[in-house]
Amino acid sequence: MLVSCLEVCFLGGVCEVGRSCVLLKSEDTRILLDCGIKQGELTEYPSLELVDGVDAVVLTHAHIDHSGALPLLFSMGKCSQDFMGIFCTPPTVALSHIMLRDCWKLQQVEWERFNLPRLYDYEDLVECLNNFKSVNYHSSFNVGDFTITFYESGHVLGSCFLKIESHDGTLVYSSDIGGFNRSNHLNPPETGTRCDWLILESTYGTTLQHPAIKQVHNSLIELIRSHFEEHPEGKVLIPCFAFARSQEVMRLLSIRNLPYPIYYDGMIKETQRVYDAHVAYMNEEVKNQFYQTRQNPFLGDFTPIETMEQRWKVIRSEKPAIILAPSGMLNGGWAPFYLSKLNTPENLIIFVGYQAEGTPGREVLDGKEKVKITILDEDYEWSEEELEVKIKVAKVEGFSSHAAANDLRTFARSCKPEKIFLVHGDPQNVEALSQIFKKDKMLKDAETIIPEKGKSYQLKLDIAGKDLIKTIIDKLEDLEDRISKIEKRLGQ
Repeated sequence: MLVSCLEVCFLGGVCEVGRSCVLLKSEDTRILLDCGIKQGELTEYPSLELVDGVDAVVLTHAHIDHSGALPLLFSMGKCSQDFMGIFCTPPTVALSHIMLRDCWKLQQVEWERFNLPRLYDYEDLVECLNNFKSVNYHSSFNVGDFTITFYESGHVLGSCFLKIESHDGTLVYSSDIGGFNRSNHLNPPETGTRCDWLILESTYGTTLQHPAIKQVHNSLIELIRSHFEEHPEGKVLIPCFAFARSQEVMRLLSIRNLPYPIYYDGMIKETQRVYDAHVAYMNEEVKNQFYQTRQNPFLGDFTPIETMEQRWKVIRSEKPAIILAPSGMLNGGWAPFYLSKLNTPENLIIFVGYQAEGTPGREVLDGKEKVKITILDEDYEWSEEELEVKIKVAKVEGFSSHAAANDLRTFARSCKPEKIFLVHGDPQNVEALSQIFKKDKMLKDAETIIPEKGKSYQLKLDIAGKDLIKTIIDKLEDLEDRISKIEKRLGQ
């Protein structure tokens, strides 16, 4: 019996959220699926020492936990002589240029702060960015032995999951999957992509279902209104990821038309321009609003902050203000600066996204009394500050751009895989989702695997068995054709 196989090795993102990176190999082709970093007090990187001669990278979206290690491929010489490029959707190309340049700045601060060796130089970043190539949804392209197609994943603008076909079988790599009908500007994830093997995220494996999105929206609006009723001159700081969560919140605030000044700062200004240029990748409601009314779907009567003078004016103003600024976990961007200057009980910080272990955002949310933050000062240089947390703290659950367990189960069912690898989740979430799948009547026959970092797994199909099935189908089609001819003769 002939057996052919692929090989998959998980270089990061195993029982953790961060540094997603998967090496897929056939006999003649090596590709990477994502290549991210894990942010914390010290950045963690995927095990790129296990990589040699990569022929291409397929990038699912621009978040740093999926893209941040890409420049290392060039500084470490990990690309093959026939390297074809970094393939992703057009919005991801534009957003990655913004995110990777910012990541480069933050990495330099970290290397200097902890006296660490520089892992890549600016020239490596430039070479990385010059190798990006755009492919639209549903347009297949070939890399050696693989045929790859992008499908909408509903996670962030331009995000996709991958269907990878080869002579050995079909693999679906979910990367990050959004919830069904939860985004106010993205289409829901596509379903029904059949495969032999599925690599699936499990970020919210312990959460069967997120709160109803209308309830989530109302919770945020009520928090803001209640705070300003109690503190009419107070401020509300909403730390946001540079894109996606920022636009979700901005669109909500725009629709609700709150009677308070709203400001946005930092990279949100850059990423918003990408959103404005890629409305075609959003849902019908947003496209109709943009094309028919020429109104920006995200920006109501909002004010961008461009200078330090403007920042101080907002901070010192006796009027209420809502401020949106990266980073969502307080480990970069302008949000730590605002936190430092607004650190009084009359002001409120609202977290609307995931807070990873070891980040300042997680420490503030957990109620730690003193937190170290790195802020940009008035000379636009980084400085470290120990903050005694006095600001009011709140969190709104349910804004996540990741699907909960029930939606992940729906997605997995639609793929009908023989084998499922669960990644991109803390250990308890991965284990919980594994148990859900093992008890599910439609998935229980699929082998569910929690992979080990750095371990290779063979993806095998019984070629003889596949040939037998094809033979049976061919004979049935031949028989059907004969019956059809006989029926025509009898009808004459």
